[in-house]
Amino acid sequence: MNINIIKKSFLKILAVLVLGACATPKQQTTPADWVTHYDTIEEMIDQSDFIVIAKVASQTLEVRVDMVFTMSDLTITTLLKAPEGVSVMELTLLQTGGKTADLTTYPIEGVLMLEKGTTYLLFLEMTDEGQVLLMGGYQGAALIRSDKVVFPDNEAFQVNELDRVSVDQAILKIQSLMNK
Repeated sequence: MNINIIKKSFLKILAVLVLGACATPKQQTTPADWVTHYDTIEEMIDQSDFIVIAKVASQTLEVRVDMVFTMSDLTITTLLKAPEGVSVMELTLLQTGGKTADLTTYPIEGVLMLEKGTTYLLFLEMTDEGQVLLMGGYQGAALIRSDKVVFPDNEAFQVNELDRVSVDQAILKIQSLMNK
């Protein structure tokens, strides 16, 4: 038997085992290593293209290269930061994860998956396609609940000056950090 055929067969079997392990019902997230991690809120504010308070108006699913992505159409209620000369009231956020009739992709571990009808504080970076991604993956989203900013308990920052403060306090803090 040709050694190349054996190698290809082994790689296919290994791929099936790895993918099978990722697709088991017990695993509900996909692990990820983030290329960009921000040590402080100030650093993330500085690097963000957009900082918004927005409500998820609608969501659609899109399949790209055998993975499902959730596209969240955001209606911006407060625009705190945008690229110079850009004034937008809507953005589309791309997130890994979703389920179609034929394919399931689990969300990335530690990332707050946005839900339709819910409002968030978001730190975003623009893609070449005109969509936006969360800054630092799991670091760039906080839920707005009962007029409070609530970051996920994922220990994204050693100190998070925006977590569990009122929306107005968060806005003032972000503005003061942008003006440094």
